[in-house]
Amino acid sequence: MKSVNLYLLTRQVAPEILSEYEYALSGRDKSIKCRTEEIDMISSIVDQFFMCGAAPHAYDGWFYAFTIPQIGKEFDLLRISEDAVINIELKSQPVELRRVEKQLYQNRYYLGHLNKKIYSFTLIHDYESMRVMRYDNELKYSSFEEIISVIGKDFCESGIEQFFDPCFYLVSPINTPDRFLEKEYFLNNQQTSIRKSIMEADSERRLFGIRGSAGTGKTLLLYDIAFAYGESRPTCIVHSGMLSEGHQYLKEHADRVDLLPAKMVDRKTLEKYEIICVDETQRLYASVLDDILGAAEQESKRCIFAYDFSQALSKSEIRRNNPERLNRIEGFEEFRLKDRVRTNNEINSFIRNMLRLYDRPKRKMTYEDVDVLCANDTREADLILRLYMSRGYQLITLFPSPVDEGDAVVRSEGDPDALYYEDAASSREVIGQEYDKVIVVMDSNFYYNEFGELAGRSQPDPDYLFTRLFYQNITRARSSLSFVVLNNPEVFETLIKIKNNRLNYTVKQ
Repeated sequence: MKSVNLYLLTRQVAPEILSEYEYALSGRDKSIKCRTEEIDMISSIVDQFFMCGAAPHAYDGWFYAFTIPQIGKEFDLLRISEDAVINIELKSQPVELRRVEKQLYQNRYYLGHLNKKIYSFTLIHDYESMRVMRYDNELKYSSFEEIISVIGKDFCESGIEQFFDPCFYLVSPINTPDRFLEKEYFLNNQQTSIRKSIMEADSERRLFGIRGSAGTGKTLLLYDIAFAYGESRPTCIVHSGMLSEGHQYLKEHADRVDLLPAKMVDRKTLEKYEIICVDETQRLYASVLDDILGAAEQESKRCIFAYDFSQALSKSEIRRNNPERLNRIEGFEEFRLKDRVRTNNEINSFIRNMLRLYDRPKRKMTYEDVDVLCANDTREADLILRLYMSRGYQLITLFPSPVDEGDAVVRSEGDPDALYYEDAASSREVIGQEYDKVIVVMDSNFYYNEFGELAGRSQPDPDYLFTRLFYQNITRARSSLSFVVLNNPEVFETLIKIKNNRLNYTVKQ
C-alpha cells in the first residue's frame, strides 16, 4: 500500500467513483468503500493546513484507512517517518471523550513496537466546528498548528505492511502466557460484544457456548472471561487435552484461576467453583460433560463452553457431538465467532481449496506464505524438514513419536508420518495451541476422492481420522505453512496447481 497526498485524495470526484479513485492512489491490495464524511473531514484538514501556512511536505506521506492484516485494527490516518509516527482519528459527529481516549490509548499499543515517538490526535466534527484532541497519557485540547508542528520532512512512501507483522499482536494464553497475564492484548469488536453479553447476563442464565472455527480467537476470549471472573469468584478452566508448557505456566503464575485437565474433573472437584470454563468442549467424554452440566443445574454454577466441531479428531467425538448436545439444553445460549484473527487470509484460502478442490478463491491469491515441497523418499524429506525446522518451523505430526529421544526415526513404508523428531509435536499435543510457522508431512496415506475432497486411508488407531488430525495440524499456523509431500506425486501436483492458481477442477455430476 502506498501513502497518499491529502490534497490529491480530497479533490472533488463523483461519489460513485470515489472508492476507485482512492484505490488508484493508494495501490492497496483490494479496494475499500470510502466514507464520504471522512473524505470531507480530510478536506477540512487540507483547508486548515493551507490557512496555517503548512509546508508542501505536510500533505504527503499519509496512509488512509490502513488495517493491520488479520487483526482488523484500522487507523484513519497514519504518517510514518524515521523517528515518529502520527495518528489522526476522524469523528464525523460528536462522541464521548472517554471513547476518544480509549481508542487513542489502544492505538498507541498497536504503534508502540515501532519504537518511534507517537503523536496521537482525534478530530471531532462538532456541529459547525472542528475540535482537535491530543492524547499523551491524558486527553487534552490541541490545534492544527500543533499537528503541523510535528510533521517532519521525511516519510514512508509505501510498504506500510512491513511495520505491522500480525504475529506481534496475536497473544495466546497458551503460547504466550506471560503476555496474556500482563494483558498485552485487546479483544476485537465481536469478542468484546460476546464477552459483555455473557458477563452481564442475569443470574438465571447459566449455560453459554462460544462456537468458532480455527483462528477466530475463541480460546483467548474464553480465558479472558475466566480471568475476569477470577477476580471475584472461584473459577476454573477445564482443558480437554494434554496440558502444555503454557498451561503449566498459567497454573504456576495465575493464583485466581485453576486450570484442570478434563481427565481430573468430577462432581467433587467442581464443588468449590462458581464459574466453570471449558476449552475444546468437542473433545470431552460424555461422563465429564455430565458432571459439569449436573453441577451447573443443581448448584447454580455458570458454565461457558468453547468449541469447534470441525476439530473433533475421532469417530467417537463425532458420535458424541457435544456442541449439538449443549444446544438441545433449554436455556443454553450460543455465540458464534466469525472473524478469523489468527491465520492470514491466504493460508485460510489455501487450506479451504486443498481440502475441497471445488472451494476455489474468488480472486487470485499469491500464497507467498505457503510452501509446497516434494520429497521422493524419507531421506529427502528428512533433509527438508531439518532445513525448515532450523528456520523456526514447528513440525506437527499426526501421532506421537514412538521414541523419547534421538534423531529421526524412520518407520515402515506406508506408515503415517514416517519421520519423527524429538522436538516435533503431535496432533494431540497441539490442541488449542498456535505457532508462527508450521510444517507438516503428507505421505501416501492422503488422496483425493471422487468428489474432489481430501481423504485419508485407514490408520493404526481406527477411532482417529486422518483428515481431522491433519486439519487440526495445519490450522495451528499463524503466518507460514509448509507441506512436505512424501512420495505422493498426485497430491503434490494438485497442491502445486493450487499454489500457482492453475487448478482447473470441475465438480463431477
